[in-house]
Amino acid sequence: MIRSSALIACLLLAACGPRAAGQIHLNDTPEVAACRAEARRDPGVIAANRSMNIQNRDNMDRVRAEVAEAERRSFNACLRREGLPLPGGVEAPTRRLSAF
Repeated sequence: MIRSSALIACLLLAACGPRAAGQIHLNDTPEVAACRAEARRDPGVIAANRSMNIQNRDNMDRVRAEVAEAERRSFNACLRREGLPLPGGVEAPTRRLSAF
């Protein structure tokens, strides 16, 4: 009983976490959905996806972050162009590479 309660608690906490990129949002209007689709077709997003090396875990993690960033920028640019409000209230942190 305790284990099942702990499992249920973990699942509920996981459901409260951030959504994965590309996940369907229930409150999307047709305009927002069109911007999401446009962001996925963005040449920068496609180019970043093509640079992924599936045999190198570090490369995959880095490229996934680059793809998410490129998709987010393209999505936000589309929203601005269409005169729609941007999601969230705080700018997303960017990953800075160290010179060392």
